[in-house]
Amino acid sequence: MLNTVKTMLGIADNSKDAILELIIDTVTEQVLQRCRIKTLPTILQNLVCEIVLDIYRSRDYGQEQADAAVSSIKEGEVSVSYEVEAKKSIQEIVSSYFPLLKSYARMGW
Repeated sequence: MLNTVKTMLGIADNSKDAILELIIDTVTEQVLQRCRIKTLPTILQNLVCEIVLDIYRSRDYGQEQADAAVSSIKEGEVSVSYEVEAKKSIQEIVSSYFPLLKSYARMGW
């Protein structure tokens, strides 16, 4: 999955491998727990990659400064204000994918 994620992010070197592997392991573990399965089926690997991309981008692992959205603009004597968006937790991001995982979940007792 590491190579797939790196390709999707346009990363050609190994400088981000450690953080990407950590995110992949974390997401895989959470998906396995949510679905109550022991091994990740091939069909879920692409979904794990998508979740990893969301986490990587939303947590700003690929850049030194967080993106800021324009919060206000003033035309007279030009003024632009920026607001940094609050970061979602890894758990919040993974949880947003739970409806897609529902059909792969095993029943628990």
